[in-house]
Amino acid sequence: KQQENFYHYSDSPRVFEAWKTSESVRKIANHSKVLEIIEFLYGRRTFPFQTINFIKGSNQPIHSDAIHFHTIPFNWVAACWVALEDMDETNGTLVYCPTSHKLPIFDFKSLNLNPTQYGEQAENYKKYEQFIEEVIKSNNFIKKPFIAKKGQALIWSANLLHGGLPVVDPTRTRWSQATHYYFEGCEHYYVPMFSDPFNGKYSEKHIASNNIRDYNSI
Repeated sequence: KQQENFYHYSDSPRVFEAWKTSESVRKIANHSKVLEIIEFLYGRRTFPFQTINFIKGSNQPIHSDAIHFHTIPFNWVAACWVALEDMDETNGTLVYCPTSHKLPIFDFKSLNLNPTQYGEQAENYKKYEQFIEEVIKSNNFIKKPFIAKKGQALIWSANLLHGGLPVVDPTRTRWSQATHYYFEGCEHYYVPMFSDPFNGKYSEKHIASNNIRDYNSI
């Protein structure tokens, strides 16, 4: 599965939800050490619900996961990005802004934009990306590349600003996997771009069919 064209920033589209067909992807998503660390940090049972696999660098602008999926109560979302080969500053490795997870949660409504329907979010999302660049400048955030060795991983809280370092060498690969995690006990698991929480309207994620941790029991 590939995402909508307006989310593609390179000639190597990201592969979504490969966990549904690949045991290797599921094993990475369910890695016991990652689950253990996330549960230690948050104090609640976690479960992966989405995977993204990369062959080359994404060139993706800086963003927060909290614009794509979130929870009520807020902030019960985490992510883990693992390098499947050695990274450097020429192959478009992951880049992130330290301490940016402490920012307020920004969604379309907080930018005075209306929630949209699925497939109609391109214009608003572009405005969101531009807004985030202004947030980075006004807060003097540093864009820090994650120069990982094969097998190293970075775990972050949902609101951390991150993206893809610009690809310098287009012949290089950037084999890697990002996995996103929810936690048990939330009232809503939803997609902010298509939701209006202040008016009680949620575009809910279907948790039972997307719980990678309990996949074999579904």
